Amino acid sequence: MFLQTMALNAINRPRESFYATGAAAVVNIVLDLALIPPIIGIEGAAIATLVTMLVNATIAYHYLSRQISVHIERGPTFHILVAAGGVMAVVILLFRLLVPPFPIFSLS
Repeated sequence: MFLQTMALNAINRPRESFYATGAAAVVNIVLDLALIPPIIGIEGAAIATLVTMLVNATIAYHYLSRQISVHIERGPTFHILVAAGGVMAVVILLFRLLVPPFPIFSLS
């Protein structure tokens, strides 16, 4: 996502970079308002952030591919995403096993 918006800026297309980032910011605000209250708070924010990054990457890719030839290697990219997701899952599971949950706010 950031590489594509930086590439747009580097080829003197800051307006398209701004459009992609601005649209993603609007999507993030709308999804935060829609998802954080009903879904257990932080999970809703995480989903909103993920969707926002996908929106930004898609729009930036569209603008960038209109200016230069862009080829994303699907095989290596997919393997990196799967490996990163696996490592993150292991870290989260270990954290949940080793660190007991505790209340952040106390009502007393």
